[in-house]
Amino acid sequence: MWPLLRDILRELFQLALCAAGQQAQAWREACVQALVRERQRLLEGLALLCLGLVLFTLGLAGLLLVLWQVLPEPTRLLAMGVLMTSLMLLGLLVLSLAWRRWQPPA
Repeated sequence: MWPLLRDILRELFQLALCAAGQQAQAWREACVQALVRERQRLLEGLALLCLGLVLFTLGLAGLLLVLWQVLPEPTRLLAMGVLMTSLMLLGLLVLSLAWRRWQPPA
């Protein structure tokens, strides 16, 4: 009777180890998927940040160029100013999107 009980306990122990191994594998896969999602979110945030900085810099440089340059037509000057200001605002919008994307999910 004792050898049979010992064999049953050994099999139960092996079964418990197998179940724990499967749970550990599932936990490991969930961690890997979470890391992949965080990496993707970080790269998207960095891309938006770079795009926003480029647009903001382009708009600011163009606006400064327009302000320092004397153009014969005031309407041309106004149109360029509006264009550069809208580029700056677009850059700020992309920067705010990058900032929101970078924030951890609630």
